[in-house]
Amino acid sequence: LTLMNSLLTRASLFICCCFILVGANAKAQKKPKELIKNAFLTSIELDGLAKKWDQNQFNTDKVSGISYAFANNDSTLFLILKTANKESIAKMIHWGLSLGFNAIGQKKVQESIGFPAGKAQDKRYDPILGRTKRPSIKEEVAQLGGIELRGFSSLIDGTIAIKNDFGIRAVAQLNEAEELVCEYALPMKLLQIDPSKNDIFACQIKVNGLVLGANPTAVSRNIGLRGTPSGPMQTNSLLDSTNFWVLYPLASK
Repeated sequence: LTLMNSLLTRASLFICCCFILVGANAKAQKKPKELIKNAFLTSIELDGLAKKWDQNQFNTDKVSGISYAFANNDSTLFLILKTANKESIAKMIHWGLSLGFNAIGQKKVQESIGFPAGKAQDKRYDPILGRTKRPSIKEEVAQLGGIELRGFSSLIDGTIAIKNDFGIRAVAQLNEAEELVCEYALPMKLLQIDPSKNDIFACQIKVNGLVLGANPTAVSRNIGLRGTPSGPMQTNSLLDSTNFWVLYPLASK
């Protein structure tokens, strides 16, 4: 009987240890591994140059080649994206980029902001040449306008002007390094992010791909694909939408 009790005691201890290990492992798995560096900024000028951002704060998505960084103060979220990847730049200019947010850190888009919203003009008429010509990337970036909104509880879905009364600010520019730089300042209240309640939120960064029409060759010719030092850009890459999620822990003073 004593031997039986001893065996039962050991079995009970073993089972308890197993539960503790399983619980600890589950808790460890629930902790997000994709958290990026945060920063508290009182304010920052949106100029599309990226010079005022801490370069050590940037992370880079390997698929799209987009580098990104986040910062915040008590009421505003600041976000910057930059890339020299020609394919990503072409997709962002022509078919757009969207930022999807989830205030409670779930990978499910609640509200989304589209900028660049795409639809840059492929060609323009040159009165000197007497014909249309393909604009430069810098000219195409200058043509970008409008911010697309989706899923906001207090705003109607649709397009708003770059200069608006909602506190949503965005700017895009090609910098000296020929990187497309997009900067944003977004009111956290509109994104349902409350610093007193939300410690981590999720953001999906999505670059739209080309939707082929009846004549894909003609479409590719119209957008004027530009080559890279290693050769022409791969059309199949332009066909794909790419997206990735970022988990950002809000910074405090």
